Amino acid sequence: EKLIQLMKENPSKALELVIDEESRSKLPLEIQNNVEKKIEQEGILNVIQVDDFEHPENSKLVYSIRNENFDEIKVYPDKNLNLISENKVKIKGYQLENNLLVNTNNENFNVLSSVDLSNENIGEQKTLIILVNFQNIKTDFDKKKIENLFDKLNEYYLENSYNKTWFKEEIFGPYDIATDYCDMLTMTQKAINLINDNINFSDYNRIVIFHPQNDACAYSGIASLGYQTILTKQGIIKASIAISIPQ
Repeated sequence: EKLIQLMKENPSKALELVIDEESRSKLPLEIQNNVEKKIEQEGILNVIQVDDFEHPENSKLVYSIRNENFDEIKVYPDKNLNLISENKVKIKGYQLENNLLVNTNNENFNVLSSVDLSNENIGEQKTLIILVNFQNIKTDFDKKKIENLFDKLNEYYLENSYNKTWFKEEIFGPYDIATDYCDMLTMTQKAINLINDNINFSDYNRIVIFHPQNDACAYSGIASLGYQTILTKQGIIKASIAISIPQ
């Protein structure tokens, strides 16, 4: 679909090409199903930063919203939203398949309730590190190197927070998952499902996944802005997520 591709690449241009409701209503019903329609959607916002370190111009923010049934729809706003994940929003836009194109003026985009994570960044940040291999692409993870990386991270945060923020990490894995899980939430869910039942996931408020370079996953790293809602074997938890390819 050319319009869906344009939504991803240039939402403002895509908005210029949408069909108004009056024109859409005059189309045959079998065609209307394949044409964008105006809808109103309430849900919880997800915000993800996708980084491409080799080509920084390709780095971007990715948005979606989910409903109470955890059904998710991708959101393409005409400008970046100054929001983090877990805000409850109401959006009016144009839906085509599982994609929602939005003109982010006050009439079309409203925050119904917001989250405040300022206190969540103080104190010990219990971090679950999961090492993941793909079934056809594997690497020998250097756990000592990862521990050293977090030692340096701790030094940085302790110094810059005046000893108010530090990390306590635990490393699990490696585990094998299929190669077609490049979506952050899907990969996190699959990785978590492989971990031993004895782990209490509610102890952690940070999740970091390391995996080998895979051409299917076209990023250098991914991170949630704010917490994400994750389903574990013990129930629902909220944690920030980061996915990285070790260098």
